[in-house]
Amino acid sequence: MLRSLVRGDIHPSDLQTEEELEEELPEDYFETVCKATEEGDLGVFSITAPDGAEYLYFKPLMSHSYARILAVKDNAEALVCDQIRENSRIYPRPVPSQMFLEAPFDFDVPTLECLLQSIGRKEENKDIKFTQTSSGTIFLYSDK
Repeated sequence: MLRSLVRGDIHPSDLQTEEELEEELPEDYFETVCKATEEGDLGVFSITAPDGAEYLYFKPLMSHSYARILAVKDNAEALVCDQIRENSRIYPRPVPSQMFLEAPFDFDVPTLECLLQSIGRKEENKDIKFTQTSSGTIFLYSDK
């Protein structure tokens, strides 16, 4: 449709208003389009956050890893745990704690220390382990 507008094949006045479109669309239209898009190879993927919220992203413009970060960005503890588990599962490798002091995380040292202590105290995070090098660098990994 956008291409037709640019080429001049159709005029904006020929298009329906939002109200007219909403009247004609079934209630489950958005869900139907999303499902059809995900089933095809159109580059749209979904991520389910730990709180159950579903997010869609366009793979040609965003990596899966960055989409995962955005899906949990409002929950610092879930963000840190998700990154540790993802690195342990995919690569597998431990994550240096300093990684969370840099972009896109940008935690300050006191906040990160508090987060790591909180993560270590929770039963659901028992898979998250800490190790320290002889130089004092802390690495994190998941034993799942």
